[in-house]
Amino acid sequence: MEDSQFFDSPPTRRSRRSKKWFIILVLFIFLLIVGGVAAKYFSGANNQSATKTSPTPTDFIFPTDTPMPSGKLTPSPAVSPTITSKGNITVLVENGSGVAGAGSKMSAYLKGLGYNVSGLSNADSFNYQGVTIEVKKNNASLLSQLKKDISSSYTVGSSSASLSSSSSSDAVVIVGK
Repeated sequence: MEDSQFFDSPPTRRSRRSKKWFIILVLFIFLLIVGGVAAKYFSGANNQSATKTSPTPTDFIFPTDTPMPSGKLTPSPAVSPTITSKGNITVLVENGSGVAGAGSKMSAYLKGLGYNVSGLSNADSFNYQGVTIEVKKNNASLLSQLKKDISSSYTVGSSSASLSSSSSSDAVVIVGK
């Protein structure tokens, strides 16, 4: 009979208090875990935006018909050694048409293509037909580039590599009728 009283008796104050503290302790640990996970999540989101990097360019070798030597691949230069870029080429533009503004229009066109226009003047006569291009002999490769660039908007009448080597410009472009 004593055994039945032991199990059926109401819980003591001490056991109620220990259950209450146990529940509080479990809730406290649960909140710590949730808080830690939340802090990790939000700090990870901030770190991701702070550590984003822009893509770095990669070297790309364009295929050519010219075989490359084995070993380290390096692209061949696309420009002749005497001319490094259009901005380094000085071009004198002359109006040989007699039409006001024809030389200025060609000058603006060449500047738009990246050439360095060194001057603008009238030609020795106004009887030129089409566009005449003259370059120095040592810049003969420039002739084909200028002819290609100008012929997309103008009619090229004549071109030659006969410009005097003492000329202050690398090329002379004369705008004709």
